[in-house]
Amino acid sequence: MVPGWGEVVENPLPLPAWWTIGGMTSKEVFRITATAAATLLLVSLGAFCVYLARHVLLLIAVGAFLAIAMEPAVGFLQRFIKSRKIAVAILLLALVGAISLFIASIVPPILTQVDTLLENIPEYQRQLEDDSTFLGRMEQRFDLTSRLRDGVEGASNALSNFGSVFGTLASALADLLVVLALTVYFLVNLPKLKKQGYELLPTARRRKAIGLIEQVFDKVGGWMEGNILISVIAGFVSFVALLLIGVPFPAALAMWVAIADLIPMVGAMLGAVVCVAVAFFSGIVPGAITLIFFIAYQQIENYVISPRVMKRTVDVSALAVIIAALIGGTLLGPVGVLVAVPAAASLKVIAKELWLAPRAAEAKT
Repeated sequence: MVPGWGEVVENPLPLPAWWTIGGMTSKEVFRITATAAATLLLVSLGAFCVYLARHVLLLIAVGAFLAIAMEPAVGFLQRFIKSRKIAVAILLLALVGAISLFIASIVPPILTQVDTLLENIPEYQRQLEDDSTFLGRMEQRFDLTSRLRDGVEGASNALSNFGSVFGTLASALADLLVVLALTVYFLVNLPKLKKQGYELLPTARRRKAIGLIEQVFDKVGGWMEGNILISVIAGFVSFVALLLIGVPFPAALAMWVAIADLIPMVGAMLGAVVCVAVAFFSGIVPGAITLIFFIAYQQIENYVISPRVMKRTVDVSALAVIIAALIGGTLLGPVGVLVAVPAAASLKVIAKELWLAPRAAEAKT
């Protein structure tokens, strides 16, 4: 009998067998499917937003990383100066002073070298035309005049695209200013940000999590100390070598080597190229000796000095330092090399606290 309007069916017909899945009704299946689809959609949308904002997120991450790395220096200054803002200001002024000192020391030598080069251009031209001189023999063998002409044409073509080059430089400068601003903000507000972050942790595990995070921060700060020490060693050794070889302006060049050595991946090469170029202006023999020195020193720094220093400052083995730098550079380029060693040290701390320590405790019981 077909029920009429308004009548309530007390015993509806049972659903067919195919309408249930694993004992669940169609309504339950629909709810689970809709929830999974909505979750997948939200995750995909979030991943897409992260992809679009990847450049900004990378700048934020670098600024936060640098702030954490500079925190030990700020903490040291706060022992004598209670105000954190003043301590950060003093640290920034010290960095600006160091950069200004470097510029003041390197600009006059550059101008002197340029003036010397311009004055000697007629002599270089005469030697190129004289087969009995070294430059004349090199001209006959390698056709230096044609290569120089090609280089000038390439420079002219590059200058013709000045707009794109200027845009790239302006973009890099803008990114640098953003990173500096973020670093200063994080440095000033780091204790407050850490406190707010700790309050979001579960109460039951807050103490253990805070101890773990503080160890990670200590490793990042230790990495910065080790990196500065490696750069100071590079600058000092370069100064002594350049002084003994007889390269002009050894102090300015050594300071350049120390500063450039802080740049991941390409820093050591930038420092060496400038020194070798200046050395070759002094003569073929000083240039060749300087080139050999920097090739040898880079191998010693990469495989002896850097691993040993990082072993002491962040407690990571020499092999782990080399592997971390190679993997970080492959995955993220210069940023990957920048964070590779502290990331490896942080993973070691996390693995030790969350995986090794509980199993050691179980083994004792």
